[in-house]
Amino acid sequence: MADETKQVPIRQADEFSTRYANHVIYEATVFDLTTVFGEYVGQRGGESAYVEQHSSITVSWPEAKIAALFMLINISAHEEKHGPVKIPVQVLPPFLKPEQAGLNMEAMIQALLQFGDNEAQKEEE
Repeated sequence: MADETKQVPIRQADEFSTRYANHVIYEATVFDLTTVFGEYVGQRGGESAYVEQHSSITVSWPEAKIAALFMLINISAHEEKHGPVKIPVQVLPPFLKPEQAGLNMEAMIQALLQFGDNEAQKEEE
């Protein structure tokens, strides 16, 4: 059996590309999670503002969970060095109040867990 702890080399494909996104949506199935990336485009030439979607990535649920953990680690490290990343009030998830937009990642996770506990209690009633 191969040594499963051995680091596998990483190589970029010839068609590898780097993109910017400031708009992300998720599409979930029982099998996987798709993340669709886009960029907000302001008004141009009399045209209304819109989001231009440019790419998507689909991953299995275990990979999505690992990615979420590493994203939380990176956000927490960034906030420890530079202070909390403030989320614009217009895009706050519904479980957060506007005054919570500047919470650090740990406090936001606690707010999410509290929201989940409250929702579970409502279902039990």
